[in-house]
Amino acid sequence: MSISRSDSSRANGAQSSGPVTPEGKEVSSRNALKTGIFSKRRLLSDEDPADYEALVKALRLTFNPATVVEHLLIDRAAMARQRIARLERAEAASIELERNAFKYEMDDQKWGRYGGRGLQMRLPSLSEAAKVEKAPMRDALVNSSLSLAQDAEKFARLSASLHREFDTALRQLREEQSRRVNALPIERAVVSPKADEVEPADAD
Repeated sequence: MSISRSDSSRANGAQSSGPVTPEGKEVSSRNALKTGIFSKRRLLSDEDPADYEALVKALRLTFNPATVVEHLLIDRAAMARQRIARLERAEAASIELERNAFKYEMDDQKWGRYGGRGLQMRLPSLSEAAKVEKAPMRDALVNSSLSLAQDAEKFARLSASLHREFDTALRQLREEQSRRVNALPIERAVVSPKADEVEPADAD
């Protein structure tokens, strides 16, 4: 008996149903985590859920969403702001990593960063006292040069994109709220007649 291609595909698929243990599923979910910035995971492992919940609460108190769409836009704005903070931490960490790498370099390599190959070649002719005297100024200047991340342009582009995402979510939220308010029925106030406009009752 021959087996059709569809039957064969179903049989092969049944033999490979993916990870079944909690550990396996966790590893599988992390395989798609290329970068924390645009992850579909709500929070990274080192982020406090309470901080994110406080951000969402503050946005809700500020904008008072009343519909599902408005709540979704609040969530979109909160996630954009969360990613902005994440990006800022990543940029600061990138700078610290570069500074730490310089801190633990060999002294000759530090002089190379400070004065290039020419100074490195002259090092044997410099006294130890002169090198010790100039080392703090060298370290301060090199650290100042490492005040920007190596991929500063990439960080700037990502920051601009995320700020646009945040601004767009708030703009759409305001537009949605404006449409909702304008669609509300207008309740006209009941005006009581003035005393001089009331007709006197017929006298008996």
